[in-house]
Amino acid sequence: MFTRNTGIKQTLWGILFGFSLIIFPLLSHALTVQEVPNPRQQYGGWVMDMANILSNETENQLNQMISQLEASTGAEIAVVTVPTTAPSSSPKEFTTELFNHWKIGKSGADNGLLFLTTVGERRVEIETGYGMESLLPDAEVGNILKTQVTPRFREGNFEGGILAGTQALIAVIAADPPPLITEMETEAFPGDWIPWLVGGGGALATIAGGTVYRQKRRIFIEPTGRTRSKKLFQNSQRLYCNQCKHSLKPLEETEINSHLTGPERVAQQLGSVEFKGAFCARCYPNHPIGGVQILSYDTQLSNVTNCPTCQELTVTRQVTKIVEQPTWNTTGKHWITEDCHCCDRHEELLEDIPCLEPPANAVFLPPTGRSRVQDQPSFMGPRECDRPAHCQICRYPLNQIQGYPLQSSLTPAETTAETLSSVKFIGWKCANCYPQSGNQPIHIRGYIQNSAILECAICQELTVTRTEQVIQQPTTHSSGSQEIRDHCHCCGNESIQSIILPALPPPPPVYSYSSDSSSSSDSSSSSSDSSSSSDSSDFGGGDSGGGGAGDDW
Repeated sequence: MFTRNTGIKQTLWGILFGFSLIIFPLLSHALTVQEVPNPRQQYGGWVMDMANILSNETENQLNQMISQLEASTGAEIAVVTVPTTAPSSSPKEFTTELFNHWKIGKSGADNGLLFLTTVGERRVEIETGYGMESLLPDAEVGNILKTQVTPRFREGNFEGGILAGTQALIAVIAADPPPLITEMETEAFPGDWIPWLVGGGGALATIAGGTVYRQKRRIFIEPTGRTRSKKLFQNSQRLYCNQCKHSLKPLEETEINSHLTGPERVAQQLGSVEFKGAFCARCYPNHPIGGVQILSYDTQLSNVTNCPTCQELTVTRQVTKIVEQPTWNTTGKHWITEDCHCCDRHEELLEDIPCLEPPANAVFLPPTGRSRVQDQPSFMGPRECDRPAHCQICRYPLNQIQGYPLQSSLTPAETTAETLSSVKFIGWKCANCYPQSGNQPIHIRGYIQNSAILECAICQELTVTRTEQVIQQPTTHSSGSQEIRDHCHCCGNESIQSIILPALPPPPPVYSYSSDSSSSSDSSSSSSDSSSSSDSSDFGGGDSGGGGAGDDW
């Protein structure tokens, strides 16, 4: 099991928080992938919790799970939380960039995965390496997020969501691990004529003498047949013949149609499927009919489906009549017309309309009772008090209750806390569960906005302010004293505590050669740091092309 000095984490966050207090207007534009500490280099683990939403126990549990996976399959998973992904244009772009910056996964196998949560954007992203795409396609990753992660995030249970998501990913990988080593091809070129790109400015230089080697991953596939795969479609230049081991040549676009069936041509016209062709010039030099490999991938058009007769995506679906509108907790009905553009198939179907979906960032509350949650600063992203609320029982949107109807339901302590701006209260009423007007039950939710106000032991609310006063300053020869006074603005209860301030340490001795000594000490420290860094572990050198999925909460 991995363990880590909690002081490292506290120091990191102390520095980050102090920095944010000085330039917090720029915080949302401050974080780049280069500023995210690499956990493999920092402490040999797999988790970097910059958003400070995971306990040390949870981090240790995640590190142990991932280490066991890596030891048995070679796969690597990084779990990262950040306050924001700005200035990247999107969390997805940030996640892909961080994945390739760290090079998660083994080199050549690309069996890495990045599980990133950004609190400011209320977004979670899972990025997969090339070698993970067949094992964890985008749809499977999205399903794990929607069923295991974001439902827990919406309840404020970040640790539970990240643990459940990681466990689900590990279960899929462990059941059928991707190959650890992918076959490589080495091509040698005379070094005296290869132009090589060097330097940030893109200057060209010529390497004199020697031999330059270029390595690239090869994908072996049968030279004939049909394969529907987005990965192969996008990497057709890396396809090799599984019979003679020579590279496959691309088929000219003008020749592709002659190798497609009627349904395939219709699907191509509808835009539901895209096609490419490749052939082996050694095994099939004239690439006759049947002597080519047709590559395709489904573009996932929402209104196109498969025809059972043509066995291709040639059927368009159209809503012709809505029989019953859906609600937040009941399905609706509508008539659907399906027409195949290849054969004469025509059907009319009565289908269910799914229930209305609450917004991705909605919070579900009971229609009565009380709850409270920590409200985050506005510069960290959308505030908790601005999230839409839905009824936990009927799923209908809740109506905000403020002003006198809310104030009349608050206790004196809650009214005082609101006056001190330590807690903001909002009432939420479910008009579906309690349709009558008037004094009906509501859910009162408190949003904690100032944790510097303390909780009164009598009032059980954030109504206590604290003042500190130094009565006697400490010196190097004697201790001092300080008075701490707590006052509750609701019940008036006061407590006074006197503490002793320890004597100041004596000043350090001054030596004539202190400058050299300091330099030597710094040099030694630097040497020690360098040695520690050089001995630290790292990720294995994998790549990602942007595969994976994300979800909001």
